[in-house]
Amino acid sequence: MTGAAAAAAAVWWTAVVLGTARGALASRGMEHSQGLVIVEKMENVTALAARSAKITCRTTNLADRKVAWIRRTGAAVLAVHTTRISPDTRIRVTHENGRTWHLHIDSVRPTDQDWYTCQVNTPNVTQQHAFLEVTGECRAERRVRGGRGRNGDE
Repeated sequence: MTGAAAAAAAVWWTAVVLGTARGALASRGMEHSQGLVIVEKMENVTALAARSAKITCRTTNLADRKVAWIRRTGAAVLAVHTTRISPDTRIRVTHENGRTWHLHIDSVRPTDQDWYTCQVNTPNVTQQHAFLEVTGECRAERRVRGGRGRNGDE
């Protein structure tokens, strides 16, 4: 996806998040499938700082619809399908057969702690939420604060 296309996707998904895209969906001729669901409640995730986190969302009957990942703080669209929208290169999305979707955040930081939403682009938004809790303190942050690393190094 080009930069302009990614920006357009981010604007469109932001409109969906804010509830202003219903008319746009209808005018694009998208049909709502009553069978489309996120099949189970998403699990909250706890990750150690500086490690990777994986948040999972299971879907069925996606057809040509896309899964978007949104961070609650600032309603930031992180990715649409497997395309990263966020400038944060630690973020990526993978899936298993288009049914089980994973939001990966590498080298998690305490500032990543937040609610994350898996959302499918339907006229009546289909979504689930999971909370990412970040525990511990990454070594680089201890150094910034003047602390010592695990081996007593600065």
